[in-house]
Amino acid sequence: YALNSEGLLYPYNSFDTSFDTTRFFKDLGAKYVFWQAQYENKNNSGFSTLRNYLDSKVEFDVNADYQYYVNKFFKHYYGVAGDYMQDYFDQVITRCRYNEVENAVNGNIHNRKLLYAENWPEGLVNSWIALLGQAYEAIEEEYKVVDPDTYETYRRHILQEELFPRYVLCTTYESSYNTTALKSLRQKFLDDFYFLENKSYGEGRLMTAISDGWDLD
Repeated sequence: YALNSEGLLYPYNSFDTSFDTTRFFKDLGAKYVFWQAQYENKNNSGFSTLRNYLDSKVEFDVNADYQYYVNKFFKHYYGVAGDYMQDYFDQVITRCRYNEVENAVNGNIHNRKLLYAENWPEGLVNSWIALLGQAYEAIEEEYKVVDPDTYETYRRHILQEELFPRYVLCTTYESSYNTTALKSLRQKFLDDFYFLENKSYGEGRLMTAISDGWDLD
């Protein structure tokens, strides 16, 4: 498994362990591995694209260098924003590991505990959004005028990963906003969520099941 079915937008920390798992199965004589991950969202958050990239490497070479391909991904998938995005990824994974140890968040794919507020402190979530803001600024300065197509490609890539912390603010920390600010936050999130051709917040669960209760205009 490579997903938490209760929260598709949340990071599921099996990035490096999938390499060990693949080697293990090859040692047992396996010829083919099928990773059951999310399939409903075209541009899912939680570094789903990175996961697919890494799986595509280890399935052809079980001794592939995990860190080499992580570094390569961030360099090419985000351009000049790569360092900011890799910093964000490293912070998210560090938090995931903390949650596993301190908050007993196990890898059960139906574990709703992953979504609990204690795992994603509001200040930390906001600091991640600020870090992603730096990534946006980097690509805007480098590409927006001289190469708008490249700028838009990288902007979409960053936007994809911004969905996760924004969703946490829209749901877990809704009480931090007044009615007007909360409506704006949620509407902008939905606009970007659908712009990226996504549809589900959980496996088999459309985002409309959440957003219909948001009382948007």
